[in-house]
Amino acid sequence: MNINTHTYSPVGPRSGRSVHRGGHPDGGPWFRLLDRERRLLSLLAEHKVLTTDQIATLEFASVRRAQDRLRKLREMGMLFAFRESLYGGGTSQTHHALGYSGARLIAAQRAQKPPAPAAYALSLERLACSPTLGHRLGVNGFFCDLAALHHLANANPVQGLTQWWSEKQCTDMFWTHILRDDQLYPDGYGCWEERGHIVRFFLEYDNGTESLKTVTSKLTNY
Repeated sequence: MNINTHTYSPVGPRSGRSVHRGGHPDGGPWFRLLDRERRLLSLLAEHKVLTTDQIATLEFASVRRAQDRLRKLREMGMLFAFRESLYGGGTSQTHHALGYSGARLIAAQRAQKPPAPAAYALSLERLACSPTLGHRLGVNGFFCDLAALHHLANANPVQGLTQWWSEKQCTDMFWTHILRDDQLYPDGYGCWEERGHIVRFFLEYDNGTESLKTVTSKLTNY
């Protein structure tokens, strides 16, 4: 699926993961990735976390195939996976974020400085423990559901969800260009194309934590 988006993962000695030593570049893992896996790493670099079902919707024919490949990517250090404990027992669906090896490869692809290991580990801990994790997953789930409509219709590649920006992308793009006190802070931005028609939209996603008055008052800024 081409969309424009400009608690475990222990790696053992038999995982096949390349060992990176300072001063010794290793681009081998990048060339062992399929195109869909490179797209997945890019999506996670921007949108931070996706569930197994969301990833299956975007890039795989079935959840089982997604699970098998995601396990391999975790063994390579490309992904970091964790689950939430649920009230009443059990755990949530597996959540996937960009692992350190994946972050290094994305940084190399974009000609950026790679993250420091300790700092990146801390960022993953903060992501997993964030009180806004559910909100982020809800936003990402909305866009993944739109992408699923494209798959179900077996649509032309230039139709369906063709653009998906994160909250950070929206903030970086829009708030610096507005001179008024009212500024745009959408949870996401997307573009839907179908039969020659284009709909561009902002997403304000709420889990019921804000009053209806607060939510509707945001419309004025748009």
